[in-house]
Amino acid sequence: MTIAGLTDQSQTLDRKKLLLTLSCLTASLFVSFFDQTAVSTAIPSISKDLHHAFLINSWTSTSYLIANTNFQLLYGRFSDIFGRKQIFVFSLVCLMVGDLGCGFAKNPTMLFIFRGLSGIGGGGVNCLVMITFSDLLSPRQRGKYFGIVAAATSAGNGIGPFIGGLLSEHASWRWAFWLSCPICLVCGLLLILFVPLKPVEGSFKKKIKLIDWFGFITSMIFSVLFLVAISGGNESWPWKSATFISLIIISSIAFFCFIGVEQYYAEIPLIPLRLFTDLQRFLLFLSCFSMGLAYFVDIYYLPLYLQNYRGWQPMIAGVIQLPATCTSSIFGVVVGQINSRTGRYVQCLWAGGALWALGSGLKLMYDSNTSIGYIVGTNIIQGCGIGFTFQPTLLALLANSDSADRAVVTGLRNFFRCFGGSVGLVISGIAFNATLRSQL
Repeated sequence: MTIAGLTDQSQTLDRKKLLLTLSCLTASLFVSFFDQTAVSTAIPSISKDLHHAFLINSWTSTSYLIANTNFQLLYGRFSDIFGRKQIFVFSLVCLMVGDLGCGFAKNPTMLFIFRGLSGIGGGGVNCLVMITFSDLLSPRQRGKYFGIVAAATSAGNGIGPFIGGLLSEHASWRWAFWLSCPICLVCGLLLILFVPLKPVEGSFKKKIKLIDWFGFITSMIFSVLFLVAISGGNESWPWKSATFISLIIISSIAFFCFIGVEQYYAEIPLIPLRLFTDLQRFLLFLSCFSMGLAYFVDIYYLPLYLQNYRGWQPMIAGVIQLPATCTSSIFGVVVGQINSRTGRYVQCLWAGGALWALGSGLKLMYDSNTSIGYIVGTNIIQGCGIGFTFQPTLLALLANSDSADRAVVTGLRNFFRCFGGSVGLVISGIAFNATLRSQL
């Protein structure tokens, strides 16, 4: 037992069981990121079919990220209390049911609700994969295997837009959602039957009592209302409207209540505030926010530029993104080997940040006549930067944290990355829709 009666879930597996477990985890992560990005090239087709272009352009991705972001705060501590496997299976079920519902959506509201459910599931998969990897691997091993995780992430991100575009063009956008369901089912069955994750002691009733319910409620009120407020700002309601101001005020009150609960009341806080007192950890969390902001905007709006502005078919838009994905995957594996052999990650973060900034800066030159070669080249540069930065941030956070905080730190890292993505998509959505209206 570790903190206040929580079970230490770290363990050592023999090579055969370890490879089986890591394969299942990697496949789950792949399908989560595939689901996250396949919709990007399908959005124009969805807009035409459901006849609400402005809503669908903004809220298809935002509803997913709002749900994904909110639950990232919870998965770390919930997996400490209930066990990794139970929360992992719950996440896969949410992802599968959400995608199934999205495929049958008849109107934007139905699409957004089920997309939010997919976000709850996808967030859990992303978080639990990283937490479980950390449970099973030593600090020196993590670099090597996290490189494989980075490759799976990049593969899902790259293949998703291509397959989504292919299905939208030659079958139906609905298959971009349905395709994930059987993979989720297989991963869930493998996880239940063959993955020997360490169980958590205690009855269900005892575990329920360990939950920081006040922290859970106040964190959900804060994060949901804040993200809904800024997501609907200037589109669903004006910035100076009573609705926007009320949402911001209530979310602010909930935020300060959450801080008070975590600091003075909770026996097992969802988010121990001491994690933010270390300057290195704080800066790493801030960098995760910045990475998420840049990353998710690029994933969702590059396909819209290629299809809506340049007039290219969805499949072509997906193909153009593949070189960046391949580069990101390769450099993710390379940086994993570097981290594993040398234990150094700061240099990788500096190099990756510089390449990412260079690639993003060169994209400012895009216009209606930009060549395919230039677009592919800038994406390759950016892909190198992404490959060099994503996993080393988590390695650095884990290296600067106690083992008892491993799950919570991983959840926080994912939360800040997704929170940055939500903010970035809101800002980009406002700019995109304003530009679109001005040209109609």
